Amino acid sequence: MIFKTGDPIRITFHGKTVTGEIFMASENGLSMTLLFEEYLEHYTCLMPVLWMEDRYVDLLLAEPVTIRPLNA
Repeated sequence: MIFKTGDPIRITFHGKTVTGEIFMASENGLSMTLLFEEYLEHYTCLMPVLWMEDRYVDLLLAEPVTIRPLNA
């Protein structure tokens, strides 16, 4: 699925899930910035992610991030 700016999402990182939205996204969806109102491991409010090897990873640790549409 290709996400676009403004899409409401659920973000799971290191076992914690929060609700957020796509703050910025490249046209092809390979890089994005996620926006949320909670602390998520090393991130507060914003998390940059990149599509790499069939999954999204955060740019700080290159660890998996699960992103799902909010209504899924």
